[in-house]
Formats: sequence, structure tokens, C-alpha cells
Amino acid sequence: MQAKDSIVARLMRAIRLGTTFEIYGDGNQVRDYLHVTDVVAAMRLALLSDEWAGPMVIGSGISLSVHEVVDAVRRSAGPSCRSVTARPSPVKCRP
Repeated sequence: MQAKDSIVARLMRAIRLGTTFEIYGDGNQVRDYLHVTDVVAAMRLALLSDEWAGPMVIGSGISLSVHEVVDAVRRSAGPSCRSVTARPSPVKCRP
């Protein structure tokens, strides 16, 4: 695996360097993607609220699969964004 960073950063790096973007798993895993300003706004709201207490989950409410993100980047960057699906090797448990 390359550097441990977001799918978006990895995609942009692959396009910039002209390398193939490797999709881990089957590409159907989903995530919510947020901009940092939305996270900061949610945290400020929670910290300044007298009603807030306990854990906080911040999300967009719109989940996208890895394939959907790659397709969106291809629509913007063009077909030069190559990807390959790399299934992870089976996990081996110690006896």
C-alpha cells in the first residue's frame, strides 16, 4: 500500500504521476466524504451547544462507493485515470 491517506489524495497522486490507482477490496465499500470546513462547523456547533453531551458522529448522509468516487474523478480528469482492483490476500490466523 502507498502512503496511508485518503482515497481522494491517492487518486490525485496517481493522476499526477501517471500511475495506476489500486482499489483495495472489491471497490463496493462505502464512505461519507466531507470537507474539512464542514467538520469544523459541526465541531464548533457541538462545543458551543449547551445541549450537546457525549460522542458525536459527523457525516454527510450520502455514502459513495470507491467505484463511484473513481468514476466521478474520471469524469473530471478524463480517461487517463487508470484503476485496477486488487483483492486482498486471505487473512491467516495463527493457531
